[in-house]
Amino acid sequence: KLYAVPRALTKSAALNEVAARTGATLTLAAGDSLLDADLLTAADRAWRPGHGELADQDWRHEGVTALAEAGVA
Repeated sequence: KLYAVPRALTKSAALNEVAARTGATLTLAAGDSLLDADLLTAADRAWRPGHGELADQDWRHEGVTALAEAGVA
């Protein structure tokens, strides 16, 4: 896969904008693709399932729970 996305267009920017507009004090996120990595690191609490691009690369980050479960629960 090849992702061509403008640098300023990120899921973390969207998360921060929604949180600011709604006054949210806690943000939660879940994602499984490479494009979700910045979203997961920006959230207060985040989860990565046992499937997808991030799991395939064994991607981990502080504050992101890497689940063993794959697929829809």
